[in-house]
Amino acid sequence: MLVEPLHLNLDLVDPSMSKQSVIKLITLVNSGSGNAAFKIRTTARERYSTTPNSGLLGPGQECDIVVTMLPLSQEQYVDFSSTMSCTDKFLVRSCLTDNAVTEEQVRGETAASWWNSRPKSDLTDQVITCSYIRQATRVEVGQSKLRFQKEKSTQKMVGTSRVLAEEVLVLINNTKQRQAFKIRTTARDRYRVEPSCGIVESGQKYSVRISMVQPRGATSDKFQVRCVVAEADTEETQIKKNEWWSEPAIKSKLYDTTLDSIYISDAEESSDVNRGNGYLDLKKTEPATTLAVLPTDSSINADEGSYDALLKIVLVGDSDVGKTSLLTRFSDDNFSNSFISTIGVDFRWRTMAIKDKNIKLQIWDTAGQERFRTITSAYYRGADGIVVVYDITNKESFDHVETWMKEIHKFTDDNHVRVLVVGNKCDLEDKREIPTSLAREYCNQRGMKVVETSAKTATRVNAAFIDMAEEILENRQKFADNKPKEADYSADTSFNQASQNCEGLVQSCFAFIKGKAGFGHTSYGKQI
Repeated sequence: MLVEPLHLNLDLVDPSMSKQSVIKLITLVNSGSGNAAFKIRTTARERYSTTPNSGLLGPGQECDIVVTMLPLSQEQYVDFSSTMSCTDKFLVRSCLTDNAVTEEQVRGETAASWWNSRPKSDLTDQVITCSYIRQATRVEVGQSKLRFQKEKSTQKMVGTSRVLAEEVLVLINNTKQRQAFKIRTTARDRYRVEPSCGIVESGQKYSVRISMVQPRGATSDKFQVRCVVAEADTEETQIKKNEWWSEPAIKSKLYDTTLDSIYISDAEESSDVNRGNGYLDLKKTEPATTLAVLPTDSSINADEGSYDALLKIVLVGDSDVGKTSLLTRFSDDNFSNSFISTIGVDFRWRTMAIKDKNIKLQIWDTAGQERFRTITSAYYRGADGIVVVYDITNKESFDHVETWMKEIHKFTDDNHVRVLVVGNKCDLEDKREIPTSLAREYCNQRGMKVVETSAKTATRVNAAFIDMAEEILENRQKFADNKPKEADYSADTSFNQASQNCEGLVQSCFAFIKGKAGFGHTSYGKQI
């Protein structure tokens, strides 16, 4: 199942200014050769609605899921906008099915028992992460690319033309103002756009049906969505006229979004190899694999205030030891019992005062599953500190600490990287499998510190990260103090004379090259 996008930027709307909901679109495409069931869930059910939240897709079929974030309370808005940190996630679960499975089974009253009866090996999970952003000022196009699915019926018409393929373009207006739009394409005779222009009200979505009525060529057709703010007295009859769009006051505020498109072919057409890059062959399409979830620019730059030092800390450890819970407790002072395994890598930051300095911590939360190990290793690069987390109620997770230490030794410089071992879930004392003394003995033998924490009760979470940051700063200072000073040759007349002679030789070489070239340029066109 192809899922797009794998990251949602959620607009924060001030409830004192507007009670509008925020709308986003998730597109699911069944890129396999058989039927596929899906369902979507979220870690914050009280804040979102998803329509539809489950269903059945045939080969090549797609479904647009409308995600609606309900209006925030004033308290929520102030809280979220002060940190711009979002821990909400969506889980898209899919499963291949046979032709006997019906829509009612996967989304009706018996859906829960049907999904529970599926072998885990048959299920595919993909996680969509979220970030908060300031309220949009432009219309958002729901799809990143238009996918035209061949129309199976030969009787479907638009006007006097037979429909060969169709796609529905969704425009989303999360801005404070109503917006006018018009849609153009590089192949006007090939498509019918209904409607080709219109007005999207604030907080609403608008669906545009695009029908292909002539076979497309080998190249990919492109579409342009042109938008502009529509004043309160602007009527749809006005925007249908080219003169309105040509007015200087309108032209100065226009903004465009360009979309590529593909044509999804039937299996029997796959023998045609000369169709160009505008086609998608279902037989050759692989299901999407979620690799890494990287932070968006808005999340990285959310805190642009001054700071004295920037420290990169990476969390590693087995799956389900509580790395994400530790991070969200430290960065947002939040804990959720809802659990979704991290897919690839997630990211948080926090700026705090440590030893009279303003320190910015970039903290990377990595996946613990073996299949993401190669992704995790890439994030060791440039790390100042690494926190190895185990679960005190899971002996196997502690036994694997040594494996993680070998990974750290392999991909980092032992002299520059500080390592802290954290035993999480210390609130579950009655289920403890790893004595504190055992962990302390292991770490003492290797010159490392160990601390036991609880993300649920916030026990020693802040202390662990602060201790790590202090150790990194001390380590940096130690290397700065021991760094040899650069030699000062300013008073060395023999060195200065040699330098001047060398400079003269270089200038002579450049003059020779310039004369040979005849134009004073190298072969790359740069002035000498």
